[in-house]
Order: sequence, then C-alpha cells, then structure tokens
Amino acid sequence: MTCRILFSIAFSAFTLSSSAQEVSVAKLSLYYQKFVDFSDQSQSDSATHYRALFKEQVINGVKVNHTATLYALSELARQEIGFQFQKTTDTKLYSVCWDDQTGGTMRNFEGFYIYHNGSVCVTETIHPVREEFSAGSNVYALHQVNTSKGKAIYLQFEYVKASTSLFRYTVSSLSIERGKLNRQAKYIKTGSGLQHSISYGLDWSEKVNRDRGNLNIKQALTYDATLKQFSFPLVQQDGTISTKRIKYGFKGSYFELVQ
Repeated sequence: MTCRILFSIAFSAFTLSSSAQEVSVAKLSLYYQKFVDFSDQSQSDSATHYRALFKEQVINGVKVNHTATLYALSELARQEIGFQFQKTTDTKLYSVCWDDQTGGTMRNFEGFYIYHNGSVCVTETIHPVREEFSAGSNVYALHQVNTSKGKAIYLQFEYVKASTSLFRYTVSSLSIERGKLNRQAKYIKTGSGLQHSISYGLDWSEKVNRDRGNLNIKQALTYDATLKQFSFPLVQQDGTISTKRIKYGFKGSYFELVQ
C-alpha cells in the first residue's frame, strides 16, 4: 500500500513537472509571437507590452525553474528563425538574442545571458543601456575551450547590422569568475598584448564587393572546434573582402595568430 502511495506521488510530481514545462513553452511562444506580430502591424504600444511580458517571463522563469525555461527557449529558437539560443558545451553559459523590431535598415537586438553562478542560474542583460541611434548586436554563437589547467573559456560571436550591406563583427572572450560572468576576460593575444575582443567591419556595398553572390552573415566569423581556431576574412586596403582568412588558434592558455 505504501509503495502504491509513493508511486502515485512520484507520478503526480512528474505530470505536474511536464505540464509546467509545456505551459512555459506555450507562454513564451505566445508572448514572442504577439510581440513580432504587433511589430509587423506597426502597433508599437502592443508590441512593447508583449516584449516586456516576454522578457519578464524569461527572467522569472529562470528564477523559478531554469531547466523548463531553458527548454522553452531552445524550443522557441527551433520554431522562430529570428530567435537565437546558444549554449556552451558545459551548459554553464547560455545566450538568447532577438531583433527588437524597432529598426529600419539598421537593426537592433536585445537579449540575455543565462549562467550558473555556482548555486543558481541567473540572468544578465547582454546589452547595456545604449546611446540614441546606436544598435545592439546579435549574439549568434558561443564556443568553449578549456585551458591546460581546466578553466573554461568562452568565445562569443556577434555582429551589428548597420544597414543591409554594412556589418561590424566582434569575437570576444568570456569566463565565469567566482560566480560572476567576466565580460572583459582577456584570452586573445594580438600584437598589442592580451585583448578581450577583436572587431572588424564588412561593407558589401563597396564596388569591389558587388556581384559576389548572397551574403552569409554568419560566415564572416567561423570556428573550427577540431583545430580550436576562429577565423575571419582579410579585408584589403581598397575594401575588397578577400577569400584569405585570418586565423587565431588556442594554444592552451589563450588564442593567438596562426602564422
């Protein structure tokens, strides 16, 4: 009799957990879709309202049940092309990013980091408060390497879309230090010493770059997990985007230029 009661309690808990996860997916999806739909209809007040509800749901969801919330976000990314959900291999750092639908040819993105601080999962906004007419970047990739001492280093790929043909790309290094996300971690070695990030611009409207086929914006920064290398195209003095790529490889403690 006791075994039956325990089984019933366990089954009920599993059912409630599954139900909560389904509700979380549905609610996040509803808020996001409403936000996008109202943006497309130029109903800015309604779009702002649902965007705020969506962000609140993410923040509160991580506090209450981060597992279900992360699952819901991953499902949303699978369903919505414009929604970015990234995670590191050790599943200690996640990023979610989306177009806030307020831009014209210049697009503006917003999003959160979600990471484990040693005891609980927390959220942190990706973009600080910006000046007027500045644009938030789209974080579209997270990669992880471990130092020779076993410390996890994360590479973040992002871009700012200033127009239909003008982009600025940044690769930066992150780490989690004493329960805090270190967004200025320096693990990229250049001629000027250890740096936090490398940025460069691509202008596909330049005469030398026209008629070169469709632009795959995510190929402007790539990562080879086997070689532990990130690379980006060499831009010549006249603006030509070369097929030659500049490569940085991980040497056990930091990334440095591959000769």
